[in-house]
Amino acid sequence: MIERYEYTSMHLKIDFETKLINNKGSYRELKSIQNSMKDLAQYDYKNKSLLKARELLRKQKSILLSNAIALYKKGELTQAKRKFLHILSLYPDDATAQKYMQRIAFKQSKKHNLLMANKALSHNRYLESIAYAKKVLQLEPHNKEAKKIIALANKKAKAAVKKLVNEGKRFYNNKNLDKAKQCFEEALKIDKTNNTSLIYHKKIQRQLQTIKSLQ
Repeated sequence: MIERYEYTSMHLKIDFETKLINNKGSYRELKSIQNSMKDLAQYDYKNKSLLKARELLRKQKSILLSNAIALYKKGELTQAKRKFLHILSLYPDDATAQKYMQRIAFKQSKKHNLLMANKALSHNRYLESIAYAKKVLQLEPHNKEAKKIIALANKKAKAAVKKLVNEGKRFYNNKNLDKAKQCFEEALKIDKTNNTSLIYHKKIQRQLQTIKSLQ
């Protein structure tokens, strides 16, 4: 019985130390190390390798958190959420991971997207407003406020494009090609399929190239 106990303990120790040596910091490797720690501790809780593993997990947590926070700041919320879930699987009580999970949940919520849609609309960022409102409809397909925002944003976008096109034509007729080009480019940012803006923009590009070649 004692021999079997010693054999198991030695086998666990060798397996554990091999995992420590080969560790590259991936979630699966760290999870495997963590599980092996529990198994080895049942047989040899004073083993020095356990101390080494605890220090490794402490350092790796800092790295994992930095990577997850970087993804969050880039706006890659789905990937960040997966990373934070990995962290909480390894370190269930980590306050930083819990805090960011709450932030992600809010950012992905209906309330946040409606707020951002209205904010974008108030700053005349029509396409951005529509994009946020559509996220709400993905969560709640019949949301009246989101549909109202989309309708209003489309209406304002159409009016803004019309105004820019008229200004562009006026600048063009007055031979102010740079200003005209700017107007049509702004119009195309709102509606990239606007035919009038596309035609004038191409025409102005050709004229500016001709002028440049004659200089």
